[in-house]
Amino acid sequence: MDFSVVIPARYNSARLPGKLLKNIHGKTLIEHTYSNAMLSAAKRVNIATDDERVSDIAKAFDEEACLTSDSHI
Repeated sequence: MDFSVVIPARYNSARLPGKLLKNIHGKTLIEHTYSNAMLSAAKRVNIATDDERVSDIAKAFDEEACLTSDSHI
């Protein structure tokens, strides 16, 4: 079965803003999340973020990372 994963990566989390860029054992949280999603055998894994900082980091390991609006629900 072919399937894709889209990781919503909002920068301004209510409890811990910027948590996606926190370093955990040498990798950012978003990179850990992406790596785990890749283990699912998804055909594609994409990161959709509303912040340039997250987008810049994500594009280093996910060529298809995309910048979205910060007004999405």
